[in-house]
Formats: sequence, structure tokens, C-alpha cells
Amino acid sequence: MNQTLLTKFSPYYPRENRINPHVKILDTSTNAWIKGYHCLSEQVKQKVKNANYGILTAQIFPDTACNILLPIARWMLWAFVYDDLYGPFPKDELDLVCKKCLSILQGSRPLKGDNVFFRELADIRDELTPISTPEWMERFTASHRHYFEGLMLDEFSYKQDISYPSSEQYLFIRERLIGGNMVCDLLELVDGILPLELLLHPYIQRLRQLAGRLMIYDNDLFSYKKELQEKEAMNLVLILASERKISMDQAIQEVFEIRRSDFDELLSYEEAIPEFGSYNNLVRNYLRNVLILLQGQLEWYLHQSLRY
Repeated sequence: MNQTLLTKFSPYYPRENRINPHVKILDTSTNAWIKGYHCLSEQVKQKVKNANYGILTAQIFPDTACNILLPIARWMLWAFVYDDLYGPFPKDELDLVCKKCLSILQGSRPLKGDNVFFRELADIRDELTPISTPEWMERFTASHRHYFEGLMLDEFSYKQDISYPSSEQYLFIRERLIGGNMVCDLLELVDGILPLELLLHPYIQRLRQLAGRLMIYDNDLFSYKKELQEKEAMNLVLILASERKISMDQAIQEVFEIRRSDFDELLSYEEAIPEFGSYNNLVRNYLRNVLILLQGQLEWYLHQSLRY
């Protein structure tokens, strides 16, 4: 990315950037989990290690206890590798994989000969169960269903003669593909699970939507070169360049402008928290954790990951 454009990334959480003190444990554990993905070649495993997903988790969850942090980090690795491995699959095969994952999240056990991805997901589910609630697990499963819908809806990527969706089609699909709901669910494990009536409040719903969209813009700005090369169509920079027949630099600038609008709205939420009675502190902490999440992810893009 053009170095001048990097200055446009204002901090979401304008305080000292922090990292979880358990980062070394996370890094060691993540490397051990990667080693266990026997279906990946050694070359791919090295690329996954270079992405530093353990450091990403430590940056977006800087205050989380180790017993909560480890299953989150394990899921984070699983989600990234799953997306890379299964995203290009034919839709009929992908549908079977997605349905099996949902079944595992709902409690079924992998079969003896099943792929390591299914066994890993079962272990993640078993580790999350004692630190969450049955209601939360149902929502987390529903968020995976939302993500899998995005994978199935993407009919544009991984084709020799690539075509791009309209920007409207893109946003509908990409809000599912980014996995923002799943990550926002995991944030609840930090300071307290949100009751359903609180989660459904328009303030929280919009907060989660903005978080997901900002994850989208930041990801697209850092990954457009990689995704152009790999014939992935779900990137707003590439879509705007194609749709409006403008240069890549102009498309980048337009994405920054779209991002700025949602960024400003998100920051305004700190001064506009509705009255939630006994849940006031829970909501404040959740908003703070959303901002820390986005800032930690941005730091990872800027300084830690070799993924892009």
C-alpha cells in the first residue's frame, strides 16, 4: 500500500496500544495447533505461521484471562485457515462441509476418519462451552451459519475469467463473509455475556454492524493486491475500480472515504450510549472492547502480519 495512505488510518482506540501478557503462550500454542493441521503442506503451514494469528489474538484481547484467550486463539486460527482452504471449494462440496461444521457446533462428535478441521472445531466447542452459556453457544452457532451463507453466496471468486458483483451485492455478501458477528460474539466472553434483549437493542445491533463493516474496509485495503492475484472478487477496492472504471489509487481513496463515514459514526457512539440501567457498565465495556478489537486488528495489519 502507498505509504502516504497509511497515515489515513486514525486509531480507533486512541490510547497506548497494548498486547496481552500471555502472548508467548499464545504464540507457542498457535504454532502447535498449526503443526497438527496435517492436511496442510509444510509450505502452507509456514505461511500460516508468518501471519502471526496468536499475536493478533493477543492484540485484540489484551485484557483477557489465559483460560478464555486460548480457545479464542484456537478458533481464530481455525477460522482463517478454514476460509483459505474451503473458500475455493465447489459449492456442493462446500455446502456439505458447512453443514457438518454446524452439526459439530450443535454438539455432534466428528467421526474417526474426519478431517482435522472437524476435530479442531469440536475441541474449540468443548473449550468454549464451560466459559459461556448454552444461549451464547446457540448465537455463536447462528453467527457461523451467517458466515457460511456468505461463502455459499460468493459466486464470483476463484474463476479464471473473474467478474465482480455490484457494490450493493458485495456488501450483502461481505458482511457475512467477514465473520464480524462471530468475533463480536467472542468479545462478550471478556466482560460479560449480553442478555438477548440487550443484544437486540438497535444501539448494539448497529454497533456490531459498524464493527463488521470497519473490519471489511481495513481488510480490503490491506489485501487487495493478494486478492487480485488469487482471483478473489470480494474486495471493495477491486469492485469500485471495476465498477466505476477508475484507477486502483482512486478506488483506494474512495474506500477510505466510505470508511471515514462509518469510523466517525462508531466513535460518536462513545458519547451517545443510551440508558441501560443495571447494564450500563456492561455496554460501556462492550463498546470499549469493540474499539480495542478494531485497533488491535489494525496494528496487526500494519506491523505484525505477513499474510498480505
